[in-house]
Amino acid sequence: MKKTEPSKKLGFTALMIICGALEVFSQDGPFVIRDVDLRVQGRTRSFVLMQKLLADGTMIGKTFDNLASFEAFIEHQRQLICNYRVIASALSSYGLSPGASGGSDAHVRFDVVDTWNLALLPKPSPSSTPW
Repeated sequence: MKKTEPSKKLGFTALMIICGALEVFSQDGPFVIRDVDLRVQGRTRSFVLMQKLLADGTMIGKTFDNLASFEAFIEHQRQLICNYRVIASALSSYGLSPGASGGSDAHVRFDVVDTWNLALLPKPSPSSTPW
């Protein structure tokens, strides 16, 4: 029997542990939104954007039967943020963890960059043209 080097054996064992940890829970439904994190870069206040997101009702505790409907909802919420006139970009991401009663708990994050710009207008001056 061929002997393996301890470092190779340790690396293989670590790889197996990591791969096993990734398959600990099933990512089948239901998907329940447990928290929403809104990070804004710029002068826009996060509570203003959160009010826009909550216009249709609360997001916390909302349940989805499958991953496709959950991702469609998150994309819709991201688009609501982008439609706000001072937003340059918005990215959405989520993390899943095993739920207490089966399914998956979702932790949603929105990274937003705003475009607060100053509009500089020329100083009005009297003109000699009579229009």
